Parts: sequence; C-alpha cells; structure tokens
Amino acid sequence: MMSIRYLPVRMTLLAFTYFLAIDLSSIAMAPKWAEDSLFDYVANVQWGGSMGVDALLLGVLPLLALVLPRLMDRFENHLVVVRIQDKGKVFDQLIALSVYMAALLTLVMAATGIVVSLLATGRMSNLWGSHVGTLYFLLENKTYFPIYVPHVTSIKIWIYLLSSRFVVILFMAVFILFLKIVLKKNIFVFFLSLFLFAGDGLISERFPLLLERVRITMDTWVSPTDQWFQVIYFILGITIFYFLSIRFYKNKEFYH
Repeated sequence: MMSIRYLPVRMTLLAFTYFLAIDLSSIAMAPKWAEDSLFDYVANVQWGGSMGVDALLLGVLPLLALVLPRLMDRFENHLVVVRIQDKGKVFDQLIALSVYMAALLTLVMAATGIVVSLLATGRMSNLWGSHVGTLYFLLENKTYFPIYVPHVTSIKIWIYLLSSRFVVILFMAVFILFLKIVLKKNIFVFFLSLFLFAGDGLISERFPLLLERVRITMDTWVSPTDQWFQVIYFILGITIFYFLSIRFYKNKEFYH
C-alpha cells in the first residue's frame, strides 16, 4: 500500500501520543459506582471509558483531522498522481489506509481499556450481568434487571463496541477526506470537522447525526435493533461520502 509511505511520521506520532493521553483521561474520568467491571473502563454507561464518545471526539477526531489532510498533500505532491493515470485508484489508496487506521485505533481503544481494568482491579471480569455490577447499581427499578442480563454478555458487548467504533472512525476518516477535497486548506478541514462533530446533538437533540448516535447508555444494551441501526447508519454514511469524494476527486486538477 503506497500511501502508508507518505504518512507524516512526526505529526502521526505526536497525534497518536495525544490520542493515547485523551483515551487514558477518558478512562480515568469514567465513574465506578459498584464493583469495578471490565466494561466500566471500556464503555461506561454514564460517561468516559476507552471506547466512549469523549475519546472519539477529543482523541480520534483531532488525530485524523491532523494526519489525513497532510497525508493527502504528501501523497499527491510526490508525483503519485502522474504515475497512476486513474485518479480513483489514488483515492482508493487513501481509503485503504483509512480502513487500516480505523481498525488499529479501534483495537488500541479496546486494548487500553482492558489493560487499565486489569491494572486497576487485577481482573478482566464482566460484572454487568450480575447484582454487583454497575447496571444493577444504577437501575432505579431492580425488577427490570433480568431484561438486561441476556444483552450484556461479553461477546454481545464486544461485537457492538468493535463494529460500531470501527465504522464510526472510518466514517470520520472518509468525511475528513471529503472535506479536504472540497476545502483544500488543511486548517479549514481541521476546524470545520471539529466544529461539526462537536456541535452534534446541539442542533437536534432528538435526532443526532454524528457521534452522539453511538453514545453508550443503559438503554443501549436493551435494544439490539438500535445498535445495528447505528452500525448500518454509519456504513451508509461511509458509502455516500466515498462516492461523493470519488466524483469530486476525479475532477480535481493536479499540478506538478
């Protein structure tokens, strides 16, 4: 994959270090009200956690908004476009790298929560389905707890977390590439992407469009239909912005 050779190494390392700091801070801020459970550190149902929306917004988004536009500049400025006649193949290289980055960041977020949970509690136990876990502690009417139990097994939680975080990060990457094609200036891409994602939910609290859609709450775990709707929603978003980007990119002029 040619595009990986043009990653701005120093900027990428600094941005990744910043991302890790934010991710660890998000874990530290996550409240623990009952027996500490693995997923209290990974996807807390109140706020925080290594795979929470805060880590996505404050950690992953700035990393992508800094690295991807700069990568596109370097990739194009090294005469790659001249050597590859089909501009669509150039853009597909950037998309392929975005897929790898989304997978890596998703795994790092999961691993960070696991490691911190192990260091803090000495175990990696999922207690959400038990009477000593956070869900039972926070539930006002305890008689509803049996409804949650079959939905918060470790395998079901991990499937949703890994799939939803992967597609959300990939959506952010594709959207940032789209902004780069349209706006051209990296600083505009950086601040507009932060503004749009940070403002999500303020415009429409009832129907958020971006990261607020995948915020983890207690209600998240009793509605598998909603979980998979969110995943499909972002897959559609990726598809739409991919084809829009390809259309604009093929009409882009390159000067070398």
